[in-house]
Amino acid sequence: MRGWEILKESGNESEFESDLTDLLIAAKANHISEVSVDDLVDQLNGMGHSVTADSLVATLDNPDNQLEFIDVVTLNTITLKSHAVDNAQVNDYEDKQVDAKKLASKTAMKGVKQKQDRTKQAAKEIS
Repeated sequence: MRGWEILKESGNESEFESDLTDLLIAAKANHISEVSVDDLVDQLNGMGHSVTADSLVATLDNPDNQLEFIDVVTLNTITLKSHAVDNAQVNDYEDKQVDAKKLASKTAMKGVKQKQDRTKQAAKEIS
């Protein structure tokens, strides 16, 4: 908690929060589900912030600063929430894809048949 208070006092909390959020979002975007606290501390310190593992964990545990995509925070790792879908959702999506293809195919064939019928009707009228 003290680390968060020090950051608030220094006035750099918005820049720190922004950098921290950016790093975690980048990890999530790269499908990384666990981030090493030590690696994150090193990156944040390299960006000009003065952070320790304890202060980082305290910052992330602070209810006023919780990010919705963080699942668990320990002194060693930060586990990010995954958006894994279960097999039922995948199967449902695949079924919908098949249904959409069938509907598109039926609609296309219906349009072709209607056009053929009109062509035949026009040919009869000409003769």
